[in-house]
Amino acid sequence: MKDYCKWLQYQAGKYAKQYGARILMNTAATKEMLDAENYDAVIIAIGADPVIPKSIPGIDKPIVAYAPDAEAGRVECGGQNIVVIGAGSVGIEAAVDYGLKGRHVEVVEMMPREEAFWKLFMATGNSAREMYELIIPEHDITMHHSTKLLEVKDHSVLCEKVDTGEQFEIPADKVLLGMGQVARKAEADTFRHCAPEHDVHLVGDCLKAAKISEAVNGAFQKCLHI
Repeated sequence: MKDYCKWLQYQAGKYAKQYGARILMNTAATKEMLDAENYDAVIIAIGADPVIPKSIPGIDKPIVAYAPDAEAGRVECGGQNIVVIGAGSVGIEAAVDYGLKGRHVEVVEMMPREEAFWKLFMATGNSAREMYELIIPEHDITMHHSTKLLEVKDHSVLCEKVDTGEQFEIPADKVLLGMGQVARKAEADTFRHCAPEHDVHLVGDCLKAAKISEAVNGAFQKCLHI
C-alpha cells in the first residue's frame, strides 16, 4: 500500500506539471470556495470520522487516541501497555504493529471470536488468518472477545464480559480506538449544489466507510461518467 500511495502521489504530480492540475495542500474546501470557482463537476472525497462513543466515561482522557493517528505519529503513544478497542482491521493492524514493536497489547472486542474473525476476514482476506494464527500468538498480544469497554481511567480501562457480566481492569498507558468510522455525510451535503447536480459525486468513505479498493474503484467509475 505504501508503494501504491507513492504511485498515486507521482501521478498527481505529473498531471499537475503536464496538464495544469491544481493541488491545494493545507486547504479546507468550503461551499463558498467551490461556488466562486464555478466548476462543471465536483467529486467529494472527504472521508469519515472515527467512532468515539461519548457515553463511555473517560473516553476523552489524554491517554485515548484514534489508532491510525497513533500509528502515523500524529499523537504520542508512549508506555509499554497498549489497549486497543475494537478488533476490526483498524484495531488488529494497530495491535499487530505495536506487538511487533515489543509492546504489551490487549485488544477488547464486543463480538465473539468467530464472528470477529469472520468480519476481519471479509475485510482483509487471508491476512486475517495470518494475524490470528501466526502473528498474534507469537507476540505479546492478548485478545478479549465478547468484552465491552465500560470506562477509561487514568492508567487502566474497566471492561465487562458480555456473557457473564464479570468486570475486570486492564493496565493501560495508551488506549487506541478502532471502533469503526462514520461517513461525513452532513459535511458532504454542503457541497451538493456547487456544480450541476448530475455532476456532483460522493466517493470513498464520505459515501460509505469501506476499503481502499472500493474507494478507488468508486472514484474511477464516477470519473468515467463526467
